[in-house]
Amino acid sequence: MADRANLAFAAAVIGGPYCGGIGSNHDPDGALVFVAGRSAAWFGATVDRLVVLHHWIVAALGIVTLLSVIGFGVLLPGEVRMFREIVADDPDEKLTGDIGMRNAKLAGVQELLQLSIVFVMVNIRL
Repeated sequence: MADRANLAFAAAVIGGPYCGGIGSNHDPDGALVFVAGRSAAWFGATVDRLVVLHHWIVAALGIVTLLSVIGFGVLLPGEVRMFREIVADDPDEKLTGDIGMRNAKLAGVQELLQLSIVFVMVNIRL
């Protein structure tokens, strides 16, 4: 129930300026911080009632965490940096190439992690 309330609040506040939600004077970043804070508080309050997770579930959570960190923490900023370098007045081709090669290698790592998540899902099903 709390998740639905968080989602509804975030949708109303974030969509406000664009979709006629609560209003255009609400801060979308503040709404996201609020929702994340409420979700973290709920998790902290209920973590002792959670059952011990199956080891395949823990493996899936670890893999998804790695995928998120690599994707949003390394690949996305690298792509933005490469885009800014390409559209600059004096682009550095070596830097662009280096970032591209790093991203290609990390894409290979992500592919292995995606295959491992499929393996984990199959074992959860069994």
